[in-house]
Amino acid sequence: MRSETHSKPKRKARPKPRPLWWRLLQFVALAYLSVLIALALFETRLVYPGAYFDRGNLPPATEDRIQTVRYASTGTSELPGRVLLRPTSQRWVVFFHGNGIRSRQMDGWIEQLSNLADASVMAVEYRGFEDDQTPTEQGLVEDSIAAIDFMEKQYGVQSSDLIFYGQSLGGGVACETAIKRPPAAMILERTFDSAVNVARKRFPWIPVSLVMKNRFDSAAYVSNYLQPLVVIGVEEDEVIPIQHAKALYEAATRADRTWIGVPGLRHNDKLPEEVLRQAFEAINRVPEPVTSDAGQ
Repeated sequence: MRSETHSKPKRKARPKPRPLWWRLLQFVALAYLSVLIALALFETRLVYPGAYFDRGNLPPATEDRIQTVRYASTGTSELPGRVLLRPTSQRWVVFFHGNGIRSRQMDGWIEQLSNLADASVMAVEYRGFEDDQTPTEQGLVEDSIAAIDFMEKQYGVQSSDLIFYGQSLGGGVACETAIKRPPAAMILERTFDSAVNVARKRFPWIPVSLVMKNRFDSAAYVSNYLQPLVVIGVEEDEVIPIQHAKALYEAATRADRTWIGVPGLRHNDKLPEEVLRQAFEAINRVPEPVTSDAGQ
């Protein structure tokens, strides 16, 4: 009788473990992708931090010499701007604030602008900073245009009667608004050539030009700006390095432009009054309008 032999089934070969370098590469790629997604999701909070500060901790706006005025913008409830009327002057300044503060926190600055420029002043407010809307580049420009249109109806001033003053992110808002509502002159302080360029230098390992939505390409806008322009940069600016302000100034080849560089100051340091006087003296060739009713 022939005996039968049973062959043992072959075991499947275990896959070889991935080499350590491959696992590290996967980890780095996943972490990098996670950072990109997080930046895309939280861009609004990074660009407009002031819109997410607790409003309950802020004191209420006073209604003494500086008044709150409300104007409607597209897709928002009424926005609260701040106005200081100077009946003895026909000149107007429109102030565009930065991304970490609200208009009602700037009464001292509004008074200073009014005194130095001998002008009535309106500080524009943006969506999201005093309501529950989401701020965006397009939205902030629409809000600024709505404020200027309100001024025309309420005070009889045209955009061509106005001096724009943009500070930090507000400089980006002012540049874009100036193309749609050209002012008589514009002062830009501690601002940038584009928000993308600032982010690119801060995060050189991230393709911000591909993922960033709020671009504020100010250099492109001022390249088509024709009126008097003053650009102020501070040499120790740690938030928006001064080279961005210089690049913005260099882009404004069609404007009657003035550069003011201030040594020793950082981004949030108080600007000396002498610098502000110099800025307004540079645009004093702009005649006061004769058709406005600032004091009415």
